[in-house]
Amino acid sequence: KVRRIHPITFDLDASIDIDGKYFGEGSTFYRDADGNGRLIEITWKAQTGFIYDSETLEKLSEFTYTTTPSNGNEGWGITYDA
Repeated sequence: KVRRIHPITFDLDASIDIDGKYFGEGSTFYRDADGNGRLIEITWKAQTGFIYDSETLEKLSEFTYTTTPSNGNEGWGITYDA
């Protein structure tokens, strides 16, 4: 699942399911070049990532990635530095 939680009340603002073949490894918020809020998520083993609209959680795009092949393509999360 991808969930957006209200930071003060901790109420669930929005939630979507991800396909069961994926294990969500990490996600982070960022703003794109146009100032739109985005959520980027990566998955473990499938090496697939997703970009979501941070307000609606609509999936906007999907991508593949590699990390460290010599260590089995393991990754432990994601960050964003503007």
